[in-house]
Amino acid sequence: MVREWGNYFRKGNVKTHFRTLDSWIRRRLRMVHGVIKSRIIHTPVVTIGD
Repeated sequence: MVREWGNYFRKGNVKTHFRTLDSWIRRRLRMVHGVIKSRIIHTPVVTIGD
């Protein structure tokens, strides 16, 4: 997605930089998604007794 933005504005050859940035963003999103998913799975269920 970021590479298309760079190609739209045609500001030099930024293909390598955008590819690196794109992979970093994908890695961070996967990490955050995993943290959120593990919190949902490992959250204890609390019940209030009568």
